[in-house]
Amino acid sequence: MPLGASVTFGVGSTTGDSYRKDLRDTLVASRHQVNMVGSRKNGNDFTDNDVEATPGFVISQIAKSAKTATPKFLPNLVLVDAGTNNCNNGGMVPDAGANVTAMINDLFALSPGVTVVLATILANKIAAQDACRVNIKQYQALATQFQEQQKKL
Repeated sequence: MPLGASVTFGVGSTTGDSYRKDLRDTLVASRHQVNMVGSRKNGNDFTDNDVEATPGFVISQIAKSAKTATPKFLPNLVLVDAGTNNCNNGGMVPDAGANVTAMINDLFALSPGVTVVLATILANKIAAQDACRVNIKQYQALATQFQEQQKKL
């Protein structure tokens, strides 16, 4: 289940596919069974274009969406890209790590056995927004904590 905001949805992609089509094609070519899940669809170049992403969403909105979609779809893999819009809305996000940790804990609880892939905050050509990327350290710390707990992150 691709989970996030505009990048995951496909904003800025010429086809609306985002990274999802290439990832799906690569996995299928490696003989993995793939079924993208989510409550929305987007992408012109592939039919398995389900996604749980809404352009402009911040961490709290993505987490709320995940709480609804995860028990419905029971994904075994969730791709999380969250936090860029928090940065784009201005300022630092001192609680980004804690909020993403809570969201990931919800994913683990709502879909037992799930593996979570967490992206770091994307680079931004606007300096004031890119400065917020120091939150990557929070993401790295939470990844270490989950790995120490033997969680699939």
